[in-house]
Amino acid sequence: MALHETARETGEAEVIVPDAALQGRVAVVTGASRGIGREIVLALAGAGCDVVIAAKSVTEKPNLPGTIHSVAAEARALGARALAVQVDVRDDSAVRAMVARTVAEFGRLDILICNSGACGGAMSRILPFPSSTLYTA
Repeated sequence: MALHETARETGEAEVIVPDAALQGRVAVVTGASRGIGREIVLALAGAGCDVVIAAKSVTEKPNLPGTIHSVAAEARALGARALAVQVDVRDDSAVRAMVARTVAEFGRLDILICNSGACGGAMSRILPFPSSTLYTA
């Protein structure tokens, strides 16, 4: 993984050093419109990954800031290619469409991080990862 120095350790802003193993990889992060998912996307983007921001949120709400589009813009600001995809991971056809868009845009899918609260079902049935490599956050 990328090398991180936290603000607590340095007294400065967080520094993310690109990791050669992640350079040019394509990562899909579900539940990526806010919170931990957003942070994962930004860490991967800063480490050199192209990212797919997959979540249901396309409009901001007063009590829930952040959307797939705002996180994609943040990832692009870090120099990553970013694709925002609205998806309900409980829906097989929506997951298939997300994978198809990812492959159409980037040519492949290297990393899957299941961060949404509803991961499992459709994700594990559809994506071509051996069950031993499918981890949920």
